[in-house]
Formats: sequence, C-alpha cells, structure tokens
Amino acid sequence: MNPTYDVSFEKTRDNLTTVKVNGYYLHSKFKPSLEGAKLAEEAYQPHHLHIIFGYGMGYLVDSLLDKRIYNEPIIVIDPLIDNGTLKIKDYTNQNVYVFKTKEIEEIRNNIGLLAGMTNKMTFIVSPNYKKIFLTEVHEIANLVKEAQERELVNIHTMNHFAVDWQINYAMNLKKMVQDHSLNELAQKYNCPIVVASSGPSLTKQLPLLKMYRNRFILICAGSTINSLLDADIIPNYVVSIDGGINNFRHFENLSLKNIELIYSPILHYKVRESFKENAFLFIPHSRPQFEKNLNDKVNRNFPIMSGGGSVAHFALSIAKFITTGPICLIGQDLAYTNNQTHSAGNKNNEVASEVSKVMVEGYYGEKVCSSKIFKGMINTFEDLNMAQPHSNKVFNCTEGGAKVNGYSQISFKQFLESYATSEVERISLDKLEKYKTETILENEFKLYDEILKLLNKGLRVIKNENGVLFSKKGIAKIGEIESNLNKLYEKSCMDILLEPIITSAEHRFLPSPNESKYDEFKRVKEYITVLYTESIEMIEKYIERLNEILKEESEEK
Repeated sequence: MNPTYDVSFEKTRDNLTTVKVNGYYLHSKFKPSLEGAKLAEEAYQPHHLHIIFGYGMGYLVDSLLDKRIYNEPIIVIDPLIDNGTLKIKDYTNQNVYVFKTKEIEEIRNNIGLLAGMTNKMTFIVSPNYKKIFLTEVHEIANLVKEAQERELVNIHTMNHFAVDWQINYAMNLKKMVQDHSLNELAQKYNCPIVVASSGPSLTKQLPLLKMYRNRFILICAGSTINSLLDADIIPNYVVSIDGGINNFRHFENLSLKNIELIYSPILHYKVRESFKENAFLFIPHSRPQFEKNLNDKVNRNFPIMSGGGSVAHFALSIAKFITTGPICLIGQDLAYTNNQTHSAGNKNNEVASEVSKVMVEGYYGEKVCSSKIFKGMINTFEDLNMAQPHSNKVFNCTEGGAKVNGYSQISFKQFLESYATSEVERISLDKLEKYKTETILENEFKLYDEILKLLNKGLRVIKNENGVLFSKKGIAKIGEIESNLNKLYEKSCMDILLEPIITSAEHRFLPSPNESKYDEFKRVKEYITVLYTESIEMIEKYIERLNEILKEESEEK
C-alpha cells in the first residue's frame, strides 16, 4: 500500500511558492529562492557528480545549475515527483537526470556511468526530506556510499593489473587469431543449460548433476572446474575471464580433455594455453575497443557480452546467448552457506570471515550471512535479468544462500525431471585453419616503438613552450602527435595499459575556478608532461616484462 501525504502549497513573502508535507516545510516561508542559492553555495563541489534527494519546487536544483562551472552532472530523486504530487521542469540538454525513488538499479548504474572512473560524488538531502522519507534517504545514501567504494576498488584493480592485462592481451593474440568466435554458437542449442558456480550449495547438487549429466549442456563458471572434476563431472564449456595469475592456479595441472574454453581477451594467457580443445572468444562489455582491434587483425566478428564482477555473470549471459532452451543456476549462493565461502574441492574454499558479513534475504525468505561483494553480485544478476530477458525460462536452483529477485525458484531435481528428458550432445566444430602467428607480436612491438617515439617527440615539443601561452606551432604539433597516438593506441589496444595513467592525469589536472590564461597554460603543460612521461615509463616497464616472458617461453621449448 502506497503511503499518503498531507500536502499543501503556500505563497511565500517574496510571492514564490513553498510546500508543506506532513507538517514540514520543504522550503523557506520567506525567501525560498535565496535559501536555495545558499544551499547550492554550500553544497557545490567542482568536478563532482551531485545527487540531490528532494526536488521540491526546484530552487536548489536551479541554483546549482547557476552555480556549477563545468556542467557537472546532477541526479534528482524525489518521491513526491514519483506519485505526481510535484512536477519537475524540463531540464533537457542540461546534464540533469531524474529517477524514481524505487528505480534502484537505474540509479546505481547511472551513478557509476556519470561519475566515471572517480569516486567524486556529493550527496545532498534537501531540507526536511529526511524527516519525511527517512528510509528512502538511507537507501539512496547507501547506494552512493557503495558506488564510491566500488569506484575505489575499480581504480585500484585497474592500477594493479594494467601491465598484466596488457601482457595477457599480447600473449593471447597468437591463440585469439586461431580461435572461434562465440558467434558461431549463437542460438545453436535448444536444450537446457546448467550454469554451475562454486558456492557452498553446489556440493549437495553434485550427485544429481552426475546422474543426469548427458541430458543438458553444462557450463562451468571459472574456478568451479576443480569441484566438478573432483566429482568426475566433465563440463562442456568453461567460462573464464580473470587475468590474474591466481586464476591460472585453478587450472594448473588439470586434465582438461574434451572441455572447450569460452574466454575474454585479457584472460591470463596460461589459462588459454591449458586448453587443447576448441576455444571461443567474446568481448566483455567493458572493453568494446577489443572488437574493432581483433576484427582488423583477424577479419572476424566477436560478440560483446554483458557481465559484472563475477565470471558467473558472464556465464549466464553466454548461456542465454547460445540456447533457446531453459537455463538453471546452481551453486550461486552469494552467501556463506554453512559458514563456507565456496563448495568442497574449490581451492578458494575457507571459513567465512566475521568482518565481511552482512545479513540479506535468503533463498527461502530467511536471513542469511552474505557480504558487500556478494550483495553487489546479487544486484548485477537482477540487473542482467531485466536488461537481457531470455526467450525461455531461467531458474535459480541453488536451494540455499541468498535470494536473487526476478528468478524462478524450483529444486534442481524438479528442473532436471521437467527439462532434462533426453540426451544432448555438444556441437562439434572443426578447428580453424592455421593462422600465421609468427609476425603477430613482431608487429605489436613495431607499434610500441612508434608510440614511444611519438611520446618522446611530444615531450620535446612541450619543453620548448616557455611563454605565457602555447604557440600556434606548438598547438599544431601536439594536436598532430595526439591524433597519431590515438590511432596507434587503437591498433595496439594500448589503452588497457595506459587507462590508469590517463584517468589519473585527467583528474589531477582539472581546471580551477577563475583560472587565468597563464595558469591554464601551466596546468596543461604540466598535464601533458606528466601524461607522456608516465606513459613512457609504463610502456617500457611492460615491454621489459613481455620480453622476459617470451624469453622464458623460448627457453622452455
């Protein structure tokens, strides 16, 4: 039942309008416009995303629009707009975004998109809204906090793995040019697919999984491979995306006969080398630039797949992509079932830490122990369900752990008895014609040399700019260098490596309010100097590491 509110509109002393809700005024009774200007003055943060809970009559939003300097995005949320009590102005083309209070997924996604690779977000609660909408304010405040924490993790991850990911891309090139596109499996199946993840509840499903094994296609999400092989269960496909060495440890020394790999370009290169059967390549939605780069290199199209922070998200999207039949998730606990982190046999399994625990709604409606990371994964599964509805049914048959809204829940036994009624065979594709791989990395190294030459040339040009403004000649040279660099970055996919440096430099050298022309000149000169210098250092570090790996490979042969 929707709550009702006692709402009245009153004229103010300066002949504007204020609103009274349940006895609380949303604006001053005297000068609401002046009050909005003061609030905007206090709240405005240059280069931040501003999230405003409480529109009212719009005085704060309008004042913030007048106050902002760099067209920073503004998100507006107000339950009184949702129910039609209040009307909002048309802010088309003003970088203002209005969301309903219950549009949690849309708010979460857009906070991330609008903030970019930064945690610069300002949450503003308009006067008295907290007294009227306490629960809703706390919910949105938590969303903002989670988004800030998530962006910090993303930035740290990007910085930590940039060199590794670029090495994986380069080392995988020799395989990628010879592997199938996942497009070749698009909607080729009409049978049931089981997506197995390594939550603690997987253990109890293994006997049924084994009993019905030949009556469905089995997709294994990453490290779940150990739990399955320990139970003598052979999946049809393994989906793997993680570029870290620890991911390879899950596959090290395993017998992977008759198992095909579905992977992304920055998967740790030793994982790809572990699979001798056919492999299928897809592009993760977060790296669309890979599509053109690989298409140019091998003249094949690779599908862009949606996912999230877990390989299980991609495994579900891939299942939807390759079958028109029903899909079943098992082992997707997203909680510490029996106080364990993973299923038996998984190398990551351990007793859950008390520090990380939070309570969420369980599979059967009870409260269960989960974590912030698991909560984020739950949100992504729910988002994927709405964004990518499947042509058939998708069931959560985990029978334990956390509840994931939007998915039908039946027992795994019921799913198998209803849908796994006849034998299924994996589609067999011939291996692709051998591609000449000898010159692939050789060509990449040539691109790296061209990039380094241009960066050093750019440093020489910028060093010679010693006036109070950039010379026309200097601007033209830097413009030409930037244009050529961008083309080379695209050819080499070097933005994997340089994204942390570019993002950091952009945020370190933002313009200041009331900046003079000379201050702007100094800032831009320092920005280009730092950007090019750090890019050179990072590329040289990467080339050194890549050469070491290639040397080790050569010696092993």
